[in-house]
Amino acid sequence: MSRRWLTAWLLIGTVVVALGAVAVIVGLQARTAKSKLTAVSTNIQVLQQALADGDEDAAVLALRGLQVSTEDARDATDGVLWTVAAHTPVVGRNLSAVSTTASVVDTIADDGLSPLVGPDRTLDLAGLAPKDGRIDLDAVSALSTRMETTRTVFAEQGRRIRSIDTDGLLGSVGGEIAQVQDKISSARGVVDALSTTLRLMPDMLGGSGQRTYAVIFQNNAEIRATGGIPGAYVLVTVDRGRITLGEQGSGAGLGQLEQPVAPLTDDEVAVYSTRLGRFFQDINLTPRFSRTAELAQAFFAREDQPLDGVLSVDPVALSYVLAGTGPVAIDDGYTVGPNNVVDTLLNQSYFALRDPVAQDDFFAGAAGDIFSAVVDQPSDPQLFVAGLVRAAREHRLLLWSADAAEQRPIGTSAVGGALPAGTDTRPAIGMYLNDGTGAKMSYYLDFDTAVTRVRCLEDRQEVRLATTLVSNAPADAAQLPESVVGPGYGTDPGSMLVTSRVYLPPGGEIVSATVDGRPAAYEPATESGRTVARIPLILAPLDERRLTVVIRTAAGQTGSPVVSTTPGLRAGTHLRVDSPACG
Repeated sequence: MSRRWLTAWLLIGTVVVALGAVAVIVGLQARTAKSKLTAVSTNIQVLQQALADGDEDAAVLALRGLQVSTEDARDATDGVLWTVAAHTPVVGRNLSAVSTTASVVDTIADDGLSPLVGPDRTLDLAGLAPKDGRIDLDAVSALSTRMETTRTVFAEQGRRIRSIDTDGLLGSVGGEIAQVQDKISSARGVVDALSTTLRLMPDMLGGSGQRTYAVIFQNNAEIRATGGIPGAYVLVTVDRGRITLGEQGSGAGLGQLEQPVAPLTDDEVAVYSTRLGRFFQDINLTPRFSRTAELAQAFFAREDQPLDGVLSVDPVALSYVLAGTGPVAIDDGYTVGPNNVVDTLLNQSYFALRDPVAQDDFFAGAAGDIFSAVVDQPSDPQLFVAGLVRAAREHRLLLWSADAAEQRPIGTSAVGGALPAGTDTRPAIGMYLNDGTGAKMSYYLDFDTAVTRVRCLEDRQEVRLATTLVSNAPADAAQLPESVVGPGYGTDPGSMLVTSRVYLPPGGEIVSATVDGRPAAYEPATESGRTVARIPLILAPLDERRLTVVIRTAAGQTGSPVVSTTPGLRAGTHLRVDSPACG
């Protein structure tokens, strides 16, 4: 072999060895980056939960862990060797995606979150709690400015990471990046909601002029689509942050009308009947809280009481908030706290007070006493705010503003109570329950809804919505007080008549509907451009029923479903979605 060829082979060998070394080094860096991205994903989730819970200490610790992970991931994707490798076919696309992801999360940690929960500027959500009946609007505005910076960074970096196409990436790499994409998207939702809330709060709290709101307390013992019947209300005036309680009363006291209080659409009448607009305690048969609030406003207008907005909470939400206020003394010698307020208001009082009027007065008085304690000065402002945030996440805290400009962002937020909004690729499904007996037997109702995939089709999918309903009423429930078992219409005393309404995604259709495995008759109608299937269910004491609806989505909707359901009497959520995107 000539010296020239020997030299060439030596050169080639050297290059091969060098490339091998580069591959090993880059491979080690990639492994490090991947492990750090796994830690990033975990820390983002922990931080999101801490922010949602208003837990400042946990948020600071999670941010520090996130910053360490993102810096390590970014360091592992820097350097000449990585840059060279990132420009090679196949492998380069994976390395570039990892590098972009590391850069995105590092920027979010340093530029987006540090202004909120860094060592020098802590997240002071506790400053949003009322003190001596007043909320400090200056503190709200200051936090709003900081949150807007965070929102901007999340928006910019969210667009960067969404630009990464995980299809075709190596399985482990694509999976990790997809998880980070989901976590950032979810965290961005929390940030957007907080930013919107803080931006609107000064004006809504009377910063630009006095406002009057009706605070409605839902009674989950008689289930309605948004939780429970509007059992009581308190009128609240706010002026430059000062909160003043006014008239309080029972929902039943607002009357039962011969004609709807406001015009109803033909679709609304077909789905809910005219009761939606004739009985104040039926205004939330619809899951659309904006419509409920409009009808409430009309009822109060009949009493010559104009409203600037409506706020709604249920006793489960109150249990979360009471963790930050301490026990509250209410009428008839009761003291309620986070562990007994639900049972006291929704069950025990019906045994102690047999007169319906006395029960209404008790519920209204208790609601007023609790709300008065809430606006005074919480003993633990951090727990108080965390309770509000949790209630909002579970759709137990709902808000509507009569100001159209304010309502637009509220309507699409967690407290807006809108129908679930899908996308071109993600189907939206709603599952809502209403009592049909006028009883308070829903106290004994437990239910869970699970949404899973049946199969992927060429350009759409089929998903299964399965709701299990259980009556925990005692076997002798017919012997319970009449105020609990109801007047007896619709079903036998002690049993429940629960009407389910399933909102299909636009363009979707029902493939099958069964109750306990047998075909179920359903009455389809249309409301808000959505097909609604009405399926009634009767539960005797100790019964368990299973409603299953298989839905075929519209063309193009192969993504994970967006699902909403009625909040129940049990704390937490009653919904599980385990249906990832097809493909």
